[in-house]
Amino acid sequence: MVFESKKLIKLCMSMIAMEGSFQFKTQRSDGMNFWLKCDQEDCTWLMKVRSLGETKMFKITKYDKVHKCSVDIVKSDHKQATSSVISEFIKPKLLDPKVQYGINNIIQDVKQKFGVNMSYEKAWRSRVEALDDIRGSSEDSFKLLPRYLHALENQNPGTITRIEKDEHDRFKYMFFAYSASITGWKYCRPLIVVDGTFLKGKYKGTLFVACAKDGNNGIFPLAFGVGDWENNLSWEWLMSRLKETFGNRNEVLCIVSDRHQSIERAIKLVFKEKAFHGVCTFHFKQNIKARFKKAGAGELFESTARAYRKEDFDYFMAKLGELSPKIREYVLEEDPRRWARCFYPC
Repeated sequence: MVFESKKLIKLCMSMIAMEGSFQFKTQRSDGMNFWLKCDQEDCTWLMKVRSLGETKMFKITKYDKVHKCSVDIVKSDHKQATSSVISEFIKPKLLDPKVQYGINNIIQDVKQKFGVNMSYEKAWRSRVEALDDIRGSSEDSFKLLPRYLHALENQNPGTITRIEKDEHDRFKYMFFAYSASITGWKYCRPLIVVDGTFLKGKYKGTLFVACAKDGNNGIFPLAFGVGDWENNLSWEWLMSRLKETFGNRNEVLCIVSDRHQSIERAIKLVFKEKAFHGVCTFHFKQNIKARFKKAGAGELFESTARAYRKEDFDYFMAKLGELSPKIREYVLEEDPRRWARCFYPC
């Protein structure tokens, strides 16, 4: 039998050893020869492999596959159950990004298939190695970003991309807006909704998103950005890119977000009087529910925020005060013009 590489031979034999409940050691390994022997000294199990000329291929020249030692051993771990071997075993189950395959699943599958108990740490390393083989490493992905953004601009004329590095020439911020979004923006309402969500990769960070509303009241994606986290500098950089790309309309722009102070600061600093900052009522409602844990408070606030007439606003606000004066006081700390429909200036 011929193998493409020494690594492939060792991988295959490691799988066989784990499934067969025995362990082996490398007796000889050089450029020409590769010998594996059972780690029990009185056992005759042996495999000898030799390279085929100047190629990287190897051929089995001798294989004594009968064990004289006992292989019926309950193992807490296995010498051949390395993270690189386990990563090859679990790789097919990680190919589909829709499938949730976590650390506990790996530990369970290795136990069921090979009878080997894995530590959580080794299972985690195996998963990282498998994902790196499938997707490439995080470091390689960051290196490809400039080429990716260049390809976006080349294949989608009019697309705007920006990338910024820190003083150590490392990735700091990224921004891109497709040409279709830039063209379609002129037909959308002068409203931009911005938000950020954390990334779960090796280097963490935050994904920033900006959307608008089209004529059919549908969500219209405008731009995307990546930064370290939601702070003053990252939001200021993102708002500057949004203004460069979408701030050319001769009307007051309304930007809606949660009540993150860095967003409010960035809007005032970058757009000044040309933009009004509104508060997302969904986030406001969730804050009320989490802070006060009062049944019905979230629904009453939503009715207050959505009221078209001031009379209706006053009615629901009074009801909210009856439910909890503290909630009413908390809500009115935020200017109603920023969250109530009947007072909204835009």
